[in-house]
Amino acid sequence: MCGILGYVSKENLNIERCIDSLKLLSHRGPDYSSYKIHLNSHFFIGHTRLKIIDLSNDANQPFVSNCGGYEIVFNGEIFNYKEIIKNHKKLPFCRTNSDTEVLLNLYILYGSKMLDFVNGMFAFAIYDKKKGNLFLARDRFGIKPLYYIHDQNNFYFSSEIRPLILLNGKSSPNNEMISSYLKTSFCDFSKYTFFKSIFQLEAGSYIDINLENLSIKTKNWYGVQNLLKNKSENNVDKISSLDSIFEKSINLHCISDVEVGLNISGGVDSSLLISYVKNILGKFNTFTQDFENFSEKFWVEKLINSEFINSNILEIKYTDILSNLQNTIKHQEQPFGGVAVVGYSILYELAKKLGIKVLLDGNGIDEVFLGYKKYHLQYLVDQKKSPNINGLIDDYCKFWNTDKNYLNK
Repeated sequence: MCGILGYVSKENLNIERCIDSLKLLSHRGPDYSSYKIHLNSHFFIGHTRLKIIDLSNDANQPFVSNCGGYEIVFNGEIFNYKEIIKNHKKLPFCRTNSDTEVLLNLYILYGSKMLDFVNGMFAFAIYDKKKGNLFLARDRFGIKPLYYIHDQNNFYFSSEIRPLILLNGKSSPNNEMISSYLKTSFCDFSKYTFFKSIFQLEAGSYIDINLENLSIKTKNWYGVQNLLKNKSENNVDKISSLDSIFEKSINLHCISDVEVGLNISGGVDSSLLISYVKNILGKFNTFTQDFENFSEKFWVEKLINSEFINSNILEIKYTDILSNLQNTIKHQEQPFGGVAVVGYSILYELAKKLGIKVLLDGNGIDEVFLGYKKYHLQYLVDQKKSPNINGLIDDYCKFWNTDKNYLNK
């Protein structure tokens, strides 16, 4: 996790305020922080780094291309960066072993089309000095955050909202977004945030900014719906390919120049992770939240019954939640799904003390396989016109021990 920040204005910038705003991202990147000033003090771009790939100072950011004409700040990880080097022979020479430089060189070679070749989680900004434009992009599912403010005279972007509020000097609540959240419990699903004038770049989208007049063009470069329409495999093919898909994905997620641990629970997602990771990492650490009156310790201990696993089960009491709640809210900057999120911040502190910077967890696996009741129910709603809907309802009721008559209501 790193932090990126940028501010371009038609007026001269307050550099001290820009630096103070960058400091608000220091928790995201405690290993190194730097910034550059361009366009006669009209453009500030900064970065706070957590070193994961290529730990040398040569890979620090803002990172400038060999030709000097391009500059990047990047938060995330490009899982297939080594494959990109192998498969794109015209790629400019890389002087580092970082995925950051590969990402920048890919843009130099292909422009916005480079996104089609990238497998990863990312939010980045590339300054093209020759064209006088700024290119911002976000990964397919919006794993890495990217917020911005745009008006006639200014464009700001950041990994978090708080630096934008400091730069802009003001903020006000977005009552429509707040009302929508209270009605549906959904947030973080569109370009809107809980603050007026502050937007997030949507998942699978990019922005081109003309730095002379600050006009912007936004485009969606990826949509999962279109991808699924083009898939023709039958269910048997999909099931038989799952094993190789999982193995490849988890292998890619374990690429790191620092130690990787696992954040697990007692669920199916964690079981799958451990079964694959133990063949990749050898000995590794696991971390588990164990709450008072809601413990999965019994199942976790069954999962980690191995001499290759160091288990760290963190007992979390209600007093721990209370003492960490305010700080979690400050960094989340929007509503979040329960006390488990507060528990994560406590757990991450433990991992940090043990020198582990990267934790792999099962986010996404439960969602794909309907691991929560609400996802399974939504699947039923989507399949209501299916000829097999009665059988699907029977399966749901049996699995969740739900009365069918209640469901029909």
